[in-house]
Parts: sequence; C-alpha cells; structure tokens
Amino acid sequence: MIIKFENFEHKSDYFKDNVLFLFHGSNQGKVEDCTNFIINLKREKNNIELVNLHSEELKKGELSRVFNENCSLNLFGNKVLLKIYINSDKIGKEFVSLLSDLEGDNLVVVAKSDQLPPKSLIRSFFEKNENAICVPCYEENSKEKLLYIQNYLKKEGIEFNTSELNILSNSLPNERLEIKSELEKIIILFKNFGKQHSFDFFLSHISESSYIDQSKFIFSLSSKQTKGFIKNYNSFTNFGSDNIKLVSYLLEHFFRLLVIKNKLNDGLDIKQALKQLKPPVFFKDVVFFEKQVLELTLDEINQMIRKLYQCKKSLIDGTWSSPFSLLYTLLCFLRRDA
Repeated sequence: MIIKFENFEHKSDYFKDNVLFLFHGSNQGKVEDCTNFIINLKREKNNIELVNLHSEELKKGELSRVFNENCSLNLFGNKVLLKIYINSDKIGKEFVSLLSDLEGDNLVVVAKSDQLPPKSLIRSFFEKNENAICVPCYEENSKEKLLYIQNYLKKEGIEFNTSELNILSNSLPNERLEIKSELEKIIILFKNFGKQHSFDFFLSHISESSYIDQSKFIFSLSSKQTKGFIKNYNSFTNFGSDNIKLVSYLLEHFFRLLVIKNKLNDGLDIKQALKQLKPPVFFKDVVFFEKQVLELTLDEINQMIRKLYQCKKSLIDGTWSSPFSLLYTLLCFLRRDA
C-alpha cells in the first residue's frame, strides 16, 4: 500500500511489524532517510543482521539463493534485514515471486530505487499489497524543506530567526541530499566562527549551483526569455528525466506571482505585497520578480498554472506523451505575446 512520506516519517509505530518496504523516487535523500529509519526501528526490537545487495550485481539465481538462506533466523538467532538497491526492473518478475512466497517475519526486505515507472512490476506489487509499504520520495515541498532545515540546524545548536530560515529555505534546492550538503557547510562555518558573522555571511557560502542556476532558469522561463532555453531545460531536467522537478518549481513560482497579483488587485502596492509573501523572494531576484508581476496578466498566470497541473498529473501517471506536452506548453508560453 502507498504511504505518504510525511505519514511514514511521523507515525513510526504503525510500521514496526511490517517486513516489506519500498522507497523510490527522485529525492534520494528521502529514500536514504526512510531506509535508515526502518533499520533503526527494527534494531530497537531485535538484533538485526544487515545484508546489502545491488540488483545490477546479482547473477542469475543469486537472489533466490539469498532469500532461501535468510528466510529463517541466523546462527545467532537474529533476524536478517535485506537491503536491496534496484536500478532496473529486470529482476522484477523473480523479486515479486520471491516476495509473494515469503512467509513469517524473520526476513525484512527493504528495497530502494530511483523513480520507478507506474507499470513496474515491483512498484505495482508494493502498491497493491496491503502487507507491503510503498513510500514515494518526491522533492521537498516548501513546508517540508523549512521544517527539515530548522530541525537539522537545531540539532547542532544553530537557530536562525523565522525570516532568516525562510530566506535559507528559499535559497536551497528541493532535494534532501543537496540540502544536507549545503547545511553541513553552514554548520562547519558556525562551529568555527560562531556568532561573529551575520546571517548573510553564512548565506554567501551556499553553492551558487544549489539555487542560483535553477532560479535563473525559472525566472528566465517566466520572463519569456528564449535564449539558451533548450540547453538550460536539458540541464535542469537531466535531459527530460526529471520533468516533475521542473513543473513543481514552475508551479510554486507562478503561484507566488498569483498571490502578489491578487494583492495588487486588493489595493496594495507591489512593495507592500512583496513584504507579505512567505517565504520571501530571494533578495537578488526581487527586481525580476516585480517585473514579471507587472508584465504577466492575471489570466495568463491562471492559464499557466492550470496547464502545469495537467502536465504534472500526466507525468505522475506515466502518460507516454507527458514530456512532449510539457515541452509544448513551455514553448507556447515563451512564444505568446505578453
């Protein structure tokens, strides 16, 4: 059965007796956190022997051998936790067959993978089996990212105020491994310099590639700049393999434009409206954001949001034409007169 990441993360006791888990998605930081969470949860109850496998390295019949050898308690009376990384569906038929025949709770199976297609045998088994847990691990939304950053820094004794946390969250990517990497820099700097420096000092050490490059592409798209579009599109989406990430970024951006546009219609000036936007626009982008608010019509923003939602649904459903629909939507927007 499918469990949302936030429900899985915050309701640990619900899953302590399950033995079949699949964590898959583009956000490998979440995949790793889910995997470690289950390992630690199982170790709280029993002594666990950990066995690591990679599907690419498995020879014919080896997976069956591993299952047969570990379906009962080991020599020391410990359960076995089989952690297997799946990089393709080529073992799907054998893997699903072994899982279907598995009896008892002596063997815990934790499968982790990048995004698996909807027609994947492995994904289908975990989603439809009431005794199996499937957690899709997509990129962080704004709320998740802000809370994650706050808690991660707080464990290290570092606390920024609400405004600073919002700026930091807005400056970091939406993939957990990249967020961790950037936060580790701040932690090291903080431990070496303490509070001798301002927040801007810590912010200035965030990798430009973690935010600025992505932000530039989103702003260039919403400003209808066609120069370098194909090159930047391929770079942002890894040649179309991560279109959901692009759609999510664009939806968030156009919703923020919509919020400000509505505030202007309510009588606020643009400076007042921007002050009320949470999280705030990164200070380096304020001028570009203001320009887009003034140049794009309310109807144009609403239409783009509707089309992006349709594209995202098609991408998540795995519709074969979804990448082309997204690209067509973006090209039409770029060509449309403001």
